Amino acid sequence: MIYLRASDLRALVERAVGKPGETHPVALKNCDMSQGILFHVDRKLPLRESVHRYGSKEHVEMMREARQLVSRRHLSVDEEDGLLLSTDIGEYGEYEGRSVPLDMPFEASDDGWEPWMGSDVDWRLEEADYQGRDVDLNDPFRAGDGGSHKFYVYTKNDKGNVIKLGFGSPDMSVKAHNPERARSFLARHNCDTPGPRWKARWWSCNLHRYKKQLGLNFKGRW
Repeated sequence: MIYLRASDLRALVERAVGKPGETHPVALKNCDMSQGILFHVDRKLPLRESVHRYGSKEHVEMMREARQLVSRRHLSVDEEDGLLLSTDIGEYGEYEGRSVPLDMPFEASDDGWEPWMGSDVDWRLEEADYQGRDVDLNDPFRAGDGGSHKFYVYTKNDKGNVIKLGFGSPDMSVKAHNPERARSFLARHNCDTPGPRWKARWWSCNLHRYKKQLGLNFKGRW
């Protein structure tokens, strides 16, 4: 029979789930970690507040890596992240003939869209060159002050060239909380057939798919 002192037992628990009050991942050993994990460690950011877009390939891969690091005792996390990593998150399974990430809940959408589903082009983020610098494609972001649009996104046009596309008026708020205004917007812009992804109308009609990363808070579609 092995006896452990209370201090030793506490140290073991802290190595597994972090010290009481810590709400961010802590590297326990010097080992190779992805830039995503290191970002969370350096910025003291919980894994549940992922630096990657929710449901993206990078997000799923980071969660798989985190599970492996915790199991090897190379990384400690808080209780809430620990519960998240105790599932099969980071793994894929087959559902109705397609590959889907496991244990990654998402908000139901009226049009049946899920964060990892494709549309007219693959949903996954790609890197591309735009005016001599690397940019993430199909990853919308808020414009800075003084911009001519509220949001921007780098995407490819019909010729395969990378463009910076602006959408949304900077002088108007997103009125998705008002059901009547939302229905009017969807009908006015014919959002059931929003056209190609390289047009501003596609991004305006599909704003709900990116609401979390854009800092918007409303339920369901537009």
